[in-house]
Order: sequence, then C-alpha cells, then structure tokens
Amino acid sequence: MDSGEISLMEQKFMEFDTSPDHLGWNDEAFVQNAIYGMDVDFNKTLLMDEAVWRKKHGRNFVTSTSGIQGSGKSTFNMAWGLNLGIIYGVPFTPNDIYFAHELFMSEGVEKAKRSQTLMKDEHQNTKAGMMSKIIDSNIEDAEQQTRKHQINMLFVSVNEENHAHFFTFEAKHTFFDSTGYPIRTRAVLKSPHYMNNKRFVWRGFIDFKVPPAEFMIAYAKRKDEHLLLLQRKYGNTLNPIPKVAQEILEKRETELVKETREGYIRPIKAELMQLILG
Repeated sequence: MDSGEISLMEQKFMEFDTSPDHLGWNDEAFVQNAIYGMDVDFNKTLLMDEAVWRKKHGRNFVTSTSGIQGSGKSTFNMAWGLNLGIIYGVPFTPNDIYFAHELFMSEGVEKAKRSQTLMKDEHQNTKAGMMSKIIDSNIEDAEQQTRKHQINMLFVSVNEENHAHFFTFEAKHTFFDSTGYPIRTRAVLKSPHYMNNKRFVWRGFIDFKVPPAEFMIAYAKRKDEHLLLLQRKYGNTLNPIPKVAQEILEKRETELVKETREGYIRPIKAELMQLILG
C-alpha cells in the first residue's frame, strides 16, 4: 500500500495490529504494551505528525477526552487545543471553549473560522430521553459538516462519548513541580483496532505541558460565568430540561397537541411523539 494514502500514525497502528506477533492480543496485552513498551516522546511526535498530515490533506480532528473527576481531562484537552491551534494556524483561546450545547452550536460551530479549534467541556448530565437525541444528533451533524472547513472539535466528558473520531484520549495524571504548581498533563491515546473499528485499544501515553497560567485563569473565569448563567436561567437545580421542553412545545405545538371534536386539548400518542422528537 502507498504510504501516502494514509497518515504515518494510521500506518503504524495498522502494521502493529496485523503483525503475527500481535494477532490475538487481548485488551490487557495492549495496556501492558502501552505502559511498558511505548515511549511517551515517540507517541507525542506521532500525534503531532498526524496533525500536520491532516492539516496538509484538508482534514480536521474530532476527539474526545474522558476521565474521572480530578484526572485533568479539561487541562489535557486545552493543551491539545493549543497545539492544534499552532499547527492549523488559528490560535486556540479560552473564548473557543464552551460549556452549554446551545452556545457551542450557535456561537462556536456556526460562526467558526476555517481551521479553528473548538472545545466542548463536560457533556451535560441533565440530558434525558428524547431531548438528548436531539442534542446528540445536532452535534453529530456539526461534526460531519465542519470537516470540509477543517474545524477541529474537542469534547471533554466523564464518560467516553460517541463521536466521529479516529482516536480518543483517557486522562490519567497531572504532574506538579516542587512548589505544587502543575507542569505536565498525561492521557492515554486510544484508537480502533485495525480488524475491529469498534474496539478501541490502548496505544500509549501522551504528555503535554500544562497551558500557561493566564490561559488557565481565563478558562476558570469563563466556566464560572457559565455556572452563574445557568443558575440565573434554571435555578439551583441547573436543569435545562423544563426550558428545553417549553421551547420545543412552542415550536411544534400543532404537531404535539391536538384538539378533539368536543374542544378538549390532548397530547398525541406516545409513538407519534417519539417520531416527531426523535
């Protein structure tokens, strides 16, 4: 196969997965190799080469970074965004980070410049039922539409989310200097196995420098402003579902609610409601 048809990273993963020495490896074997058999600097170089290759070949990134509370997933994602901003030629700033789905779509995706990098921090756990399908489908549509403009979309969540990505990150550690100041952030790079694209396996650790202090301060301020806005909008529950439900009802009331011959108002059958909202 002509190596020019695929990136160096994809070529390396393909060769590794199809090697006779690695056929039949279970997930534990990939984990052990990622920890003890892979050089961190090599992994980062491979990742940066992937970014340069994608920029050159008119492609973007859609990645997700998951991790438990306190694992540094947002910090890692911001560091990743800063690197992409350099390579793609459009600096990544705290203003490119969004916490609410509505603003991520209306202020971020819809107004994004070519080759810009956007970050969606922490999927809202308040999504529920049919309305979560609407939110997820909007994001999936955006992922597909922004590829031709090389707009990078970076997602952060506690649990790994379903996005159109070639690989994902799982945040692991934040390293501190002797004074207790964070200096380095680490995550595991995972990508689909060559023989099963639904099976993500460990590839190795990626380390980034923690973003500059002024960047982190601006990020914290933006997040505090978002939380304050939520409290004003939804109250102490921070639950957007009632408001979203009202907005949907106002837009599609004639489809969801019908009037009987006797003049009574009643909702349509549940099956039809799922078709309209789903």
